[in-house]
Amino acid sequence: NGQFIQAPGAGTNVASMSFAETAGTYEITVGHFDESDGNAVLSLLVNGVVRETFTWDQNAGDAIANPSSFNEYTFAGVALAAGDVVAISGQPDGGEPLRVDYLDFTSVDGGGEPVEDLQAPIVTSVSAAGIASAGGGTTTVTVTYADNVALDASSIDVADISVSGPGGALTVTGVTLNTGGDGTPRSATYTVAAPGGSWDTADNGAYTVALAGGQVLDTSGNAVAANAALTSFNVAVPVTPPPSAEPVRVEAETMDLQGFVAANNVHASNGQFIQAPGGGTNVAGFNFAGAEGVYNLKLGYFDESDGQSQLSLLLNGEEIDSFVWDADAGGSIVNSTSYAEREIVAISIETGDLLQLSGTPDGGEPLRIDFLEYAFVGDLPIV
Repeated sequence: NGQFIQAPGAGTNVASMSFAETAGTYEITVGHFDESDGNAVLSLLVNGVVRETFTWDQNAGDAIANPSSFNEYTFAGVALAAGDVVAISGQPDGGEPLRVDYLDFTSVDGGGEPVEDLQAPIVTSVSAAGIASAGGGTTTVTVTYADNVALDASSIDVADISVSGPGGALTVTGVTLNTGGDGTPRSATYTVAAPGGSWDTADNGAYTVALAGGQVLDTSGNAVAANAALTSFNVAVPVTPPPSAEPVRVEAETMDLQGFVAANNVHASNGQFIQAPGGGTNVAGFNFAGAEGVYNLKLGYFDESDGQSQLSLLLNGEEIDSFVWDADAGGSIVNSTSYAEREIVAISIETGDLLQLSGTPDGGEPLRIDFLEYAFVGDLPIV
């Protein structure tokens, strides 16, 4: 019921009540938090007479009141009549302040009717994992339920909660319990699927977790109350700014060269270009390190007047451009008159793609290539 009692200091502390049920023999179960930082002592008294005393020496739980330190102890065979004074009396020890949650009375003979359990289970804690980065297909919501007797573990399923956010309802795909079988408390961890299969910036916003009524039951059929705002979590995937539109230059001499060799020349960007030392096919390539998107490419090269070389541009082995170096207006050597540029527009490229320049020299024109530039012009088209 969201509360317990505890001893504020040392010495004997007492809590009592007048028994109002039918006379008979009862089991009295004490729900308490047997923490790991002390060995408190508690006694049961009927009309001032001590019936039994036990020590709180379960040290497996935490040093605070939580599901791991919760425990129950049963006093058996207690004869009671209406009007009897039932009391618990104890002394705290160390950091264990005798935290008592409830007493349950169960008739064990035919002399009295069992005390009817009308107390509904409750939620004692809830947590939801927020999302702060892209990727991942799920998140989790953990709800801890408690009852004065026991939770019906079979009633805990994916229909217990619903999750809604900016894009509508999410799907709860599974649930696991920290402890199987009926009992109390029970922590249920629900798995919630991300919209569209994975978290991204389109999912950013606040999400509300609601608890459905009539779903989670105790063993007497009492249900946890509905809660339309059980908890919430935020999705805040950082928005990646688009790549700069400024062109990025890859010098040819820094590429992976197959056949090509680097040569020094004052007319070249960065003082070097590459050229074919002989006939046959020569290849220069690199793996694209920019962000995925649509790019315009620009090739800087020297189209001399003493040959008609051929060059192809390949993307992951597929030809996306091919042309013949047939501009004969310039000089037959590397200088400002033979320098030329070629632009290839609107090429879709992803990070890690392989770009290659593959060509064959001709005559006195040894395929002198200076650089390849790429400039971002837009996002990849949605397929």
